[in-house]
Amino acid sequence: MYLDINGEQFRVLKTEPQGAWLVSCDAPGPPRFVDQRELDAYPRAPAPEPCTAEQGEAPQTAAEQVRMALIQPLLDNGDCVSDPAIRRQLAAEAAQEHGTTSRRVLRLYYQYIATGAVMKHKSRERRPPEYENYYKRAIQTFYYSAKRPSLRDTYDLMLHQFFTAPDGHLADKRPTWPAFRHYFYDHTYHRRSERTIARDGLTNYQRTARPLTGSAMAWKDHIGAYQMDATTADIYLVSRLDHTKVVGRPYVYLAVDTATQLIAGLYVGYEAGEEAVMACLANAAMDKVDYCRGYGIDIDAADWPSKGLPSEVITDQGRDFLGGRMKELCLCYGVTCEALPPFRPDRKGLVEKMFDLMQGRYKPILRGRGVIEADAQERWAVDYRAQASLDLTQFTQILIHCILYLNGRRVLDSLQMSPEMFQQGVAPTAAGLWQYYAAAGKSALLELNPQEVYYMSLPRKTCKLTRKGISHDHLLYVNGGFLTSEDGQRQIGQKVSIAYDGQSVGEIYLVLDGSYVPFRLAPQYAAYDGAARAESELYWKADRRHKRDFQKLEDEGRVELIQKLTAIRDEARPEADRRQSGADIKAHRTQERRKHQ
Repeated sequence: MYLDINGEQFRVLKTEPQGAWLVSCDAPGPPRFVDQRELDAYPRAPAPEPCTAEQGEAPQTAAEQVRMALIQPLLDNGDCVSDPAIRRQLAAEAAQEHGTTSRRVLRLYYQYIATGAVMKHKSRERRPPEYENYYKRAIQTFYYSAKRPSLRDTYDLMLHQFFTAPDGHLADKRPTWPAFRHYFYDHTYHRRSERTIARDGLTNYQRTARPLTGSAMAWKDHIGAYQMDATTADIYLVSRLDHTKVVGRPYVYLAVDTATQLIAGLYVGYEAGEEAVMACLANAAMDKVDYCRGYGIDIDAADWPSKGLPSEVITDQGRDFLGGRMKELCLCYGVTCEALPPFRPDRKGLVEKMFDLMQGRYKPILRGRGVIEADAQERWAVDYRAQASLDLTQFTQILIHCILYLNGRRVLDSLQMSPEMFQQGVAPTAAGLWQYYAAAGKSALLELNPQEVYYMSLPRKTCKLTRKGISHDHLLYVNGGFLTSEDGQRQIGQKVSIAYDGQSVGEIYLVLDGSYVPFRLAPQYAAYDGAARAESELYWKADRRHKRDFQKLEDEGRVELIQKLTAIRDEARPEADRRQSGADIKAHRTQERRKHQ
């Protein structure tokens, strides 16, 4: 039975001699008691639509079954209608049992006893909008445009185009802004691919919004196809020669194998461009055990198994990767360079993701040590240069440890293991997959002497060979054995070609008839040994500034020396003048005497 109380419909739940317990169908809440005299005064009302309290049972969905299980203890106990204490106690027990709140249990209970349903079912019947054709034309013409107007601007343009009279007045009968907005979102125009293509361009859609199918690792079925890219690390480093001097942010170059996601090559330094690309490939070709040992890290060959020059390099059309040095390398060793379209980092997503994974590993640990945060350009942001405390060697050690984790410990969730892999016990890691491909003969790596690739990767410069050695970047390099040899004697005074490593100024190489003659730093420059080129330049400039500060003292000392010497000279002049005057008088007398004789 239902009653109409002041325009609100109530359902009678439980009758007693003194009255009845009612619950509101319009706003379900706790049942309330109404006296019998008041009850007789209220008129009866039909069951509200779409109330199902008195209808037959309909099939319940899974969500409805879960909600019914929550309130079933309250429905089984008839005292819950009239006794709030029992109702709250049973609701608390049901909430604890099902891991929810008692407020939610009571809300569902009130809704069920009022309407006979625990879920509100909205009607799906919709009539077509009155101005649907105008909506479509406005969205296709104005909103899907490279001018990228807002949705409200699109609505205004629609009114101007279709609902404005020649005299400039709007038509009395026109669509409202809420109706237009609801039509736009109800028909999912904001999610369609046409929106992104028209407003942001096809390149942006292909990069950030296109459907993704397949796997990036399935692109190549053998090891030896490396994706290469570079980034600037989000950290400031200090000089190895003077930890009070901030050098700047280093460049990081990576070479990642496509088939296994293994990081095969690494370059960390202050130099960018072709030199860094060649250095990264030289690192990819060398034995990683020796490389890690140079930084005080002992590993097994299985921890970082890559060794050899790739047969294919996949990169973008950056100037660093398509220069003359890279073309020379491709011609000498038969390396194929695949240049992807510009502004499409998604085409080489593996190397892009590796940068993200590496920085995600070390940035939380190094916060407060020069790591750059997202607020670096905001006002009153922290001066991250002042926090710098790591040098290039220490940062390289950190990246090596991150690479060892990503290569040997990170599980490749996207890898689909074959039955053969299960039988062989292949580890689902990049290093394990690399060893599996290598054992199966699926390798396109070029086996060659890593030292040869290293020499080829070094930049060249023309200098003059003197009897003291070779002067390069304000430093002197010597090789006593070569200078005293017959070849060295012939080259003294001549212009020669040298190869140098920007990562370490400790040694350069004289290029002579295809051979590389090492020259070491002269003993007086031993303080620069082990420093990078940028660090040595910074230290040299600081040394020059320091000496210039003392130049005034030297000038003052020179003037003071002149003054003291002049004073001593002037003090000795009177005695010398008397001696000179006496000698002149004696000579004059002698001359006069000779005249008289």
